[in-house]
Amino acid sequence: MQRPALHPPKPVQTPHNHKSPIPLPASPAPAPIPNLTPSSILSAPPFFHRSQTITPTQPRPQ
Repeated sequence: MQRPALHPPKPVQTPHNHKSPIPLPASPAPAPIPNLTPSSILSAPPFFHRSQTITPTQPRPQ
């Protein structure tokens, strides 16, 4: 009971974690993260940076 309390995002998946600890980390991470808005913001800076760096670099030399 102390573990789920420390992890607020893992309180709903606690029942599933007890049954399958392997699919739990793969389900809550790739499923809710890509669908959630917080994931978009986290993936936005790194992805955008790479895209912007490659985009201006290709057309500039040409």
